[in-house]
Amino acid sequence: MELVAANPYVMTPLLSWKQMDELGRRLLREDGREPSSNARRWVGAADEAVKRMLRRGDTAASLADFTAELGALLGALADCDLALKAALGNGAALRAGDQLRAPGAAALEDDLVERLKTLSSRPLEPRLKAMAPSRWAEILADLAGPGGLSSPNRTPLRSRSCPALWRAWSAARGRARRSPAS
Repeated sequence: MELVAANPYVMTPLLSWKQMDELGRRLLREDGREPSSNARRWVGAADEAVKRMLRRGDTAASLADFTAELGALLGALADCDLALKAALGNGAALRAGDQLRAPGAAALEDDLVERLKTLSSRPLEPRLKAMAPSRWAEILADLAGPGGLSSPNRTPLRSRSCPALWRAWSAARGRARRSPAS
């Protein structure tokens, strides 16, 4: 409870902004502080802006959009530049050029980029070997040759579920034509 009394906006992730801001402003006033110029409220608003960004499926927002969101949360009289400085100073958002990133998502994205760089620099492991497209042509040619796909086994290929495979099989046999089902 001491933590909430010291900074009521730590509960921003748990409550709606309306509930949180009403509680936070009341506790700040009871403590003799002016809510409109309080850095705790500004950082809480930035936390709410990040929460909303993530709910929309975004992991970053333009500086202008983020600042506009802060203004909407804090009200018309708020100094959004000071609020933005407080948010960045407290790690509520991370600056990346002309964008602001959600801190948790930024860490995950950066980690993923590093892992993908590491993976892309390694040769493929034999157990993960992918079949080259030319190998597919060989397999289809084997199916088309003597002892290949018999008439009863060709019927499923002609169905609507496999028209591409039917065309490839027909092309391998030298009888490229459309499947009757397509």
